[in-house]
Amino acid sequence: MAATQKAAATTAIKDSAEKDLAEAIPALEAATQSLKSLNRNDIVEVKSMGSPPAGVKLVMETVCIMMKVPPVKKADDSGKKIDDYWEPSKKTLLADPTKFLESLFSYDKDAIEHSKS
Repeated sequence: MAATQKAAATTAIKDSAEKDLAEAIPALEAATQSLKSLNRNDIVEVKSMGSPPAGVKLVMETVCIMMKVPPVKKADDSGKKIDDYWEPSKKTLLADPTKFLESLFSYDKDAIEHSKS
């Protein structure tokens, strides 16, 4: 009976993982298409932004985390120290637009670390 219960639990985990994968693959394909549409001038434009929109900041924060670029501590409007990824993005990732694009294209997406929540 224990083997039957373990088999059922394993099947449930497998089914859940397959469902999650089926949802993730279209998002990955859309992201890949978007990446392919970028060019050097797009990166230069992003780098020149003094105060980018929230979406740009979020994307660059994500890329910093993926590329293991650490944030700097910066005071927010209330004086609380927060992680800021925009300055490290400009200095580290966006410094060379061509190299940045190449790093995105060659990024090993299968090796992305994930948290267990």
